[in-house]
Order: sequence, then C-alpha cells, then structure tokens
Amino acid sequence: MKENDIFDWGFGKKEEKELVSVNVFVILFFLTMGLYGTWWMYKTWRYLKEKDNLDIMPAMRAIFAIIFLYELLVRIQERAHSRGYQQKYYSGPLFIGFILLSFLTQLPAPMWVISQLAFLFLISPFTAFNYVLMREEGLNYKQKDSLSQRQIILAFFGAVLWSMAIMELVMGGS
Repeated sequence: MKENDIFDWGFGKKEEKELVSVNVFVILFFLTMGLYGTWWMYKTWRYLKEKDNLDIMPAMRAIFAIIFLYELLVRIQERAHSRGYQQKYYSGPLFIGFILLSFLTQLPAPMWVISQLAFLFLISPFTAFNYVLMREEGLNYKQKDSLSQRQIILAFFGAVLWSMAIMELVMGGS
C-alpha cells in the first residue's frame, strides 16, 4: 500500500466496463439464433432511457422491435454524431433489411437459416453505439474480443440449439 492510498477515495476515477466487440456480437447473435440481438436492443434502450430520461419500457421496446427498431437506430446515430462519430448509416434500409430477414424464419427448412444473417443490418448501429459508450463521461469502456464466462455459457446453449436444429434438418421433420 502506497502512502497516498489512504487519502485516495476514488474521486475522479472512471468506472471500468467492458464493451462487446463486433466479432463477439456476431458470434452470440448467430449462436442464439437472434436472441442476443434482442438483448442488445434491450440494453441499448435501457441506456437511452437513463440518459435521455425517457418514459419507456426497454424490454417491451426490444421485444416489439418491429415497431421500435427504426427509432432505436435513429437515436443511436444521432447520439453517435453528437459525439463526433463520422460514419453514417441509413436507418430505414437497415430496419427494413433486419425485419425482412427476421421474417424469413417462417420459410421451410433449410431456407429459414438465411434469417440468421439479420445481424448484418445491426453491425453499423452496434459499432456506432460502442463509439458512444467509449466516450461516456465517468465511465472507462474497453473493447473485449474474448467471451466472458456468461457469454461462454450462452454460446454453449446456442451451440446445443444449433445442434438440434441441424439434426432436425438432416433427419427431416416427422
């Protein structure tokens, strides 16, 4: 213990948090068959609720993404640009692409697998939101490319889910 540690009460220190990298986002989105995307939307809406004093229910907005995703994409881009983010994306086409690909889950096997590419339409907003978080006052976010213990467990269950889906595709439905 250093001599000055006695008087260091943590004032002026930033809280450290870890950001999910794009690679981890893609892996988790794919392995969970899109459920991780809903989790990301919930966490993003929860952040916006706190920061903008919104009177919303983040979980409902994530579950009903077909209604609220466009607004989320617009809000992320506005917040990112207000913090100096230079890249632009078009919320309308990203929203439409995500929703259309998500609806492809209704296709017969094996065509429904195409719907798992819906994450492609969230990569730009995800990157912009990470940019926002890395510039958040009072927080020290760092990007992490490896999976946390909880994410490993989630990935395991996702792999089991995919194994069952593949067995269904190979063996055929009864």
